[in-house]
Amino acid sequence: MSLFQCELCGCVENTALACQGFKYLPKPFDWSKIPELEGKMLCSACGPDTYRSGGPTEFGKWHDQFSRTFLPLGKFKTNRVGNLEHVDNGDTDYWKYEIQMPDTELDKAGDDLLHFGRSFTTVDSEGNVKRIDPKDVYPNPADDRSDK
Repeated sequence: MSLFQCELCGCVENTALACQGFKYLPKPFDWSKIPELEGKMLCSACGPDTYRSGGPTEFGKWHDQFSRTFLPLGKFKTNRVGNLEHVDNGDTDYWKYEIQMPDTELDKAGDDLLHFGRSFTTVDSEGNVKRIDPKDVYPNPADDRSDK
């Protein structure tokens, strides 16, 4: 089972836990809420939460089979043995590139997830996990990022 980097949030994901990254099996899913993400390699948390039939998927949230590790977005690829490799230097020890999501500000990936109506998890500098929910950031359903 290969590892890959999510193209939206930058986290490390396993193909077996995220429907092969959704890129190669898009047909069963409803992409109408997130059309910009169809065709991208996505982790379980960033993937679609609804099937085309209207039923809920098990995605749209982190699977908790292992800790969610965020890496610099776009800096890792899956190498020929299925591990992550840094695109600039070939390093496979991706742990040393881990990014702690800031507690005091929303990063771009988190802001995008909120815009698509998804909550996400962040970790502060002391290691405390915090769930960010769209309704806490955009309490008015008519409120969006279009004028920000």
